[in-house]
Order: sequence, then structure tokens, then C-alpha cells
Amino acid sequence: MLTRRAFAIGAGAAASASLLDPGFGRGEPARAVARLPVPQLIDAASQHNAIGLRVSAGRHEFYKGKPARTYGYSGPILGPVLRFRRGDRVEMSVRNELGVATTVHWHGLLVPGDADGGPQRKIEPGATWRPTLSIDQPAATLWYHPHPHHDTGRQIYLGLAGPIIVEDGNDLGLPDHFGLDDLPLIIQDRSSTRQAGRSVTISVNLTSCMASAAIRSLSMARLHLRPAWTAL
Repeated sequence: MLTRRAFAIGAGAAASASLLDPGFGRGEPARAVARLPVPQLIDAASQHNAIGLRVSAGRHEFYKGKPARTYGYSGPILGPVLRFRRGDRVEMSVRNELGVATTVHWHGLLVPGDADGGPQRKIEPGATWRPTLSIDQPAATLWYHPHPHHDTGRQIYLGLAGPIIVEDGNDLGLPDHFGLDDLPLIIQDRSSTRQAGRSVTISVNLTSCMASAAIRSLSMARLHLRPAWTAL
């Protein structure tokens, strides 16, 4: 869990340099060499505090022309950014379209157990879970992910994870134009096996199936970029 107040702008700006060519920082002109994918933002207020998520299997090309089977929230892999505000009372709807049971744990969100998707809150295949999230905490960058008993690691490893942004109405002076100078950064460590033909299989071994190992292999943060950086 990373609070906005604890986020280091300098560290975020330095990390953003990885999107530039090797000449960056040596006095050479900077040149963008990769496009940073930005997930969809779902703002609870703009949705009248009602948000629906669909958990399903999909396909994603980690290697061009070689799709891999993945899991995602309302998409083939990962999930949209959910933005809440302090004082919101959000009606969530989560439909499970996987062939196995899942849950959705709001990691870092201060909500009671009956609204949180721990192992005790299974969503069976074809079922829909409708918790109400009452938001009452300081601004923070959090995340959501599955937490089913004995299957957490595998489901996270296949792509079930997404960011949560909590706003509390305090202006911290940080850039906050989502997708422009306020960027979600999701880093995952995974291995894959190239198959015959045009497919790739994400390798899920015993180590990655452990919940703690899968969570350690995923990091989420936000980059707040000053104008000097966004002008590059």
C-alpha cells in the first residue's frame, strides 16, 4: 500500500526515464521508444457510485502474434483503475465468468469483512457478488485482486489485479491529470513458454502458485510527472 503522501516524486520521475532511449541523462536529446499502456479509469462519481466488473479469461499478446491465455477484470488482462472519494458509498457488482470460483479483495481499503473478498467470500462460476464499499480513509493508491483459498497465486499470476485510487479532497500539489501526468504503473514478473504455432503459455509453477510469491512478483505505484517531464 502506497499513500500519496509517501510517494516520492523524484523517484517516480527517475523511473519514467526507462521509457526513454539509452541516451537519456547523458546530455543527448530524449526520444520516446515505447508507449506506456494506460488502463481505463472508472470514476465512481461519474458512474453514480455504481461500478460493475466482469471476471473472465482472455488472450493477451506478450509476444506479437503469439497470444497467451490470461485472466482479467472487464478485459483480457489486469483491470481498470477504480477511483473512489472519501465519503463515497459505492455499489459494486462483480460477475464471475471464469470456470472456477474467485473472490475480489480490496487490498488496503478500510471496509468491513462482509464487504471484502477474502477466502470466505467466494464467487462461484456464473454468480454475481454485490458488496457496498463505504469509503472513509485518507488519499491512497491501493489495489484489488482475487483471494480464493489455494488459488490466489495462480489467478493473480494470470492477470487478475487492478489499481484503486482514493481521493480525500486535499490538494497535495501533485499533478493529477490521469493518463497525462498521473500515470498508474503496474509491474509484473512472469515467465512463459513458447508453444508450437502462434500461442504462448504463461508458466505457472508451484512457487508462483503460492499467494505470497505471486503478490511479491507484482508492484503497483503512480508516477506524478512535473511539466518538465511531460514536455519530453
